[in-house]
Amino acid sequence: EDYGPVRDWLWDNVVPAGGVTLFRYLLKSLQARAADLAASDTKGTREWRLALAEESEALQAAVRSSAVQMQGHGDDLEAARHHLFIAEDEAVAVAQLLAPRAQRTLTQLQELLTSIQSFRDVLAAAPELGTSDLLDQFEALTGDQVPEEFTPADLAMSLKEAKALMSGKRLKQWKAAKRETERKKNKRVADDDA
Repeated sequence: EDYGPVRDWLWDNVVPAGGVTLFRYLLKSLQARAADLAASDTKGTREWRLALAEESEALQAAVRSSAVQMQGHGDDLEAARHHLFIAEDEAVAVAQLLAPRAQRTLTQLQELLTSIQSFRDVLAAAPELGTSDLLDQFEALTGDQVPEEFTPADLAMSLKEAKALMSGKRLKQWKAAKRETERKKNKRVADDDA
């Protein structure tokens, strides 16, 4: 009599989503905040990195915990055939259907852990890096590329003017292009002085 509801619950709940989408969003948010704070840190104190290091440590712990739980769910799928209330053929079917989902989610969580550690490594190196190098490191982590060229007039605009004309991805691309232009200009000035 309880077999049907137990089976249905098992099929629906044995492998949770793992929170991968939420964890990715939180990491992207930390990366974006770090890039914005680095760009506005005119004194080069890098004090902002301490708060971000704590937040990224908490995120890393949450992702690690989710990965451990997902590993447990995968192990539970393998052990399901030994439960008295589940027929062996049904346990095999559950494992065949859900084990790949559990493994895929576990792999995604492990990749996130690697990305978070890379972010933490850049934060740790922040005091030794110049602002443009630090911004380059953060952009490399996010994979943000400037896909199109902006005219010199576009790059001469202030942030306020750019915000009035652009939004979303285009504004983000403009900011990256503007930083890159300023970095190259500063490098040329430094080379000329040397």
